[in-house]
Amino acid sequence: MFGIQPAFRSTHVKRQYLSLILHIYDNENKLLVIVLDEAHHFSDSMLQELRFILNFKQDSMSPLSLIVVGQPSLRNLLKVKQLEAIDQRIQMRYQMSGLTEKETHAYIRHQIKMVETP
Repeated sequence: MFGIQPAFRSTHVKRQYLSLILHIYDNENKLLVIVLDEAHHFSDSMLQELRFILNFKQDSMSPLSLIVVGQPSLRNLLKVKQLEAIDQRIQMRYQMSGLTEKETHAYIRHQIKMVETP
């Protein structure tokens, strides 16, 4: 807006981000997991920024995993031509369905039992 670029899009911030990930990966022997929820609300430009995260690989493996969570409309959003590069980088997809009536009853009974147990 008004020709001002948000700080999170600056090259300097991206370099800091990459440096931090490499530091954690190399010095602490830890893989990072980034979880983005409600991704179906992300703008196209925000989803485009995910490509920056997904492009980060070291040797044959990436020092981080990105989990993007959203409503089914996210799947349709990623089919748009501008987001094709991101859609192609998705290694695994999983769609959860709702609980069946039997599963719902069992879940509620379990929750009630947990509350009643001292």
